[in-house]
Amino acid sequence: MRFAFGNRSACQAAREAAEAREAAPAREAEAERQRHARSGERRRTRTQQRRQKLRAAAELLAEGKTQVEVAHTLGKNVRTIRRWTKLAGFEAELAKARRRRARAAEREQRRAEKRHERNARRHLARRDPHRYALLYGVASGRPAHFQPAAERALTEPRRGSGRVLPVLRW
Repeated sequence: MRFAFGNRSACQAAREAAEAREAAPAREAEAERQRHARSGERRRTRTQQRRQKLRAAAELLAEGKTQVEVAHTLGKNVRTIRRWTKLAGFEAELAKARRRRARAAEREQRRAEKRHERNARRHLARRDPHRYALLYGVASGRPAHFQPAAERALTEPRRGSGRVLPVLRW
């Protein structure tokens, strides 16, 4: 009795073997599908990596680096970089990189001009609040960077002028 409880019956073992034989083709087909999917992913990843390297090479060349410097930066041979530059789509990618670089330079130039203008206005507001108020029409709203000292300057006479300017109110 003890022997029968510890082991599977002969019928149960035969049934499991038949189920395994029936499921084997489905398992093999699934394994084959997974193998193909993995190889496709690997291929796509390699293509994406190559495309990223080509874009990086175009960006570096657009910056003005030489092919030797680009090859050293990307860890490729100089001949590889030369071969890439002769590819059909590389010239278009290089043109895109140059346009992106030019747009970024223009944006940075506009930011610098705005920063300069803002700093000049702040400087004028601190040094000569009267002129600032006249030039920029402070009546439209009180500037956030005006301090109480600037407000006191509006009510006090200007030094050296000998006259009192009218008080400007916001």
